[in-house]
Amino acid sequence: MHTRTRRYGSNRSGTSSEGARNHKLESSKEVIDPCQKCPLLKYKARTCTSPEIIRGAPIAFIGEAPGKEEIKQRRPFVGPTGRILNTIARKNGLTRGRDFSLINAVRCVNLNKPKPTAAAIKCCSYFFKADLRKASPKKVICLGASAWAALVGKSQGRVDKARGKITEIEI
Repeated sequence: MHTRTRRYGSNRSGTSSEGARNHKLESSKEVIDPCQKCPLLKYKARTCTSPEIIRGAPIAFIGEAPGKEEIKQRRPFVGPTGRILNTIARKNGLTRGRDFSLINAVRCVNLNKPKPTAAAIKCCSYFFKADLRKASPKKVICLGASAWAALVGKSQGRVDKARGKITEIEI
């Protein structure tokens, strides 16, 4: 079995990388990829997408999981939901690729059961939180219960109780 790892430490110039400082790891240590514990690993239909992070953009939209079109293009929000989001953004003076980041609660999906499980959200939380820190938005807009769960866990309750309210969180 092949195990993927992420290495933190010295970059090619020999200086300490950002990852090493943030994670307080020595250059010789490795972090095992959280994907190895993901319940979706057993599905051959599992496909991953990457976030669309615009550094310095004031807003991040958080989605649930990639859909069929997102999987084909390996980009977030390019299917029907993305078209609706783009239309709403344009009507509010926002431009995709400039004014907001797009991040999903999970990067992969089982095409037969697209709603993310709590276990999948937990496994992706490492990447999700890193993506959110990298985007560093002033406002985060969750598009659904899975997005809300990935962002705040159970600490803030259900998404229907938070709908329309501002909740301060630390990223």
